[in-house]
Amino acid sequence: MKYKCWKKLALGITNQNYLTNNNLFVRYSLPDTAFYLDHQNEIKVLEALKTTPWTIPIVDYGFEENNFYLVSHYLTNSTTIDANNLTPSLLKEASTLLKNLWAIKIDNDVVFNPKQFLNNFKVKIKTPLVDLTGYEKTIDYQKLATPTKDLVLCHNDLNPGNFLISKNKMYLIDFEYAMYNDRLFDIGSFISETLTKQEDINLWLTFFDLSPQEKEKLAAWINYQNILWIYWATYMYQERQNPIFYDIILAKYQKLKQEGQRF
Repeated sequence: MKYKCWKKLALGITNQNYLTNNNLFVRYSLPDTAFYLDHQNEIKVLEALKTTPWTIPIVDYGFEENNFYLVSHYLTNSTTIDANNLTPSLLKEASTLLKNLWAIKIDNDVVFNPKQFLNNFKVKIKTPLVDLTGYEKTIDYQKLATPTKDLVLCHNDLNPGNFLISKNKMYLIDFEYAMYNDRLFDIGSFISETLTKQEDINLWLTFFDLSPQEKEKLAAWINYQNILWIYWATYMYQERQNPIFYDIILAKYQKLKQEGQRF
């Protein structure tokens, strides 16, 4: 490794994360993610965000053999948002971070393709752990299509761990999946990955002034995301045998079995 790491951190589930003795956070990718994480695109996003006050400053990044590494300052005593203790002010702040991201323009032609991205995982799975045949037929890719003029720079992975709080300020972190997409994907990702209470979902939606048609499309995106992340988690479980991926499969599958999301 280029950086001499002091200890391994129990943070995240996709990469290996370390802390150096001079308080730097080092993230190393692993080879089994190379086919679905576009780190060249991530570099473009990081360059576009490097002067923004709502992201953690990047110290270094690059490639070391088959691994992409990212180095940033480690914020001691920082926390991530807690899905069970989300205040209205925290939800508002999170929505503002997303709107800030959507306003960023980059010279990039990488656009999220929902069908292709899902199939990337599907074709690599040797033994499915749940039957998604019927659920996958509910994906309406025509409904999910977004005109080019409406595409914005999206984060695409809004789990609680990607909202960092330090000294009463919230930061958006981890842009591995960031690319141009429908903003409704991000709105739905936060609902699907972070929000657990209906009152929080209702408040979250008030920050975006969605039309009835957009709310219908939002529900379609959340349905798609549940299926997508089951395929992703199945692939990751196949490769690593880490039970946390199996837990994700079960949680997302349970959501699929529930009645479709309506707002």
